[in-house]
Amino acid sequence: MFLILIQKLLFQKMNKQDILFTDEIWKNIVGYNGKYQISNLGRVRHNETILKPYPNSCGYLRVGLYKEGKHRKELVHRLVADAFIDNPYNLPVVNHKNEDKEDNRATNLEWATIKENMNYGSLQDRKSRSLKLAYNRRKIIY
Repeated sequence: MFLILIQKLLFQKMNKQDILFTDEIWKNIVGYNGKYQISNLGRVRHNETILKPYPNSCGYLRVGLYKEGKHRKELVHRLVADAFIDNPYNLPVVNHKNEDKEDNRATNLEWATIKENMNYGSLQDRKSRSLKLAYNRRKIIY
């Protein structure tokens, strides 16, 4: 694979995106009759045109898709998870493992319970704050 990329770079014009997205896999988005595709890297396309996602009020990326003449706003991480991540226990929430809401690669996502998602990552931070508060209270009391 690497040698093929080198040959293309030497003998053809190749832009950075061709290198960055060589392992990209595309699947049809369920419910849109093959009109839209989602990639394992979190990109959405329609007729070979990559759609530009925008953040919602919570910072999660969305794209606007049309279904039966109606505009629907879809969360990119949900589209990726639905297409690329098995959910045998029917868990309701998609968690970003690295806690970056804009990193919608399939390798960074996992299905979780609401509680697991709420506690993920920030648990150590909350424990640390709790210990600091307890320590400060003890200093004041004595």
